[in-house]
Amino acid sequence: MCRLFVDAGKKGLGIVIHSWDGEQYIVSKSREDYPYEWYNEGEFKALLEGLKECTTLKEEKVLAYTDSQIVYGSVMGWMKIKKIYPHLRKVLAEIRYMVGVRRGSEFVRGRKFKEFMINKIKGEDNPADRYTK
Repeated sequence: MCRLFVDAGKKGLGIVIHSWDGEQYIVSKSREDYPYEWYNEGEFKALLEGLKECTTLKEEKVLAYTDSQIVYGSVMGWMKIKKIYPHLRKVLAEIRYMVGVRRGSEFVRGRKFKEFMINKIKGEDNPADRYTK
């Protein structure tokens, strides 16, 4: 199981992946290449890009970490994105396609991963944070 840490800030997207074999991959995406108007939008994009990186690394089980409450709640299914943000709804739909949909305490298997879990952490505990400032 790999651990995926994602964050967004004024510089861009920060993605840190700790793979099952002990390797660490750091991906930093500039804000010019992945534009966003507000940080939560960037957080969704960081999660999506991090999941894409995990598929490239052939990871089948992902444990994701974010410091964004809206990303965590939306992926878990207990927060909804308002209709006035259709671009965020599209990104969330792509994430759910990859990871599956939550049913009770379990995620129904997604199209890209056998297992997926997401956790909310404090910003200072997120190693991806340093690549976004």
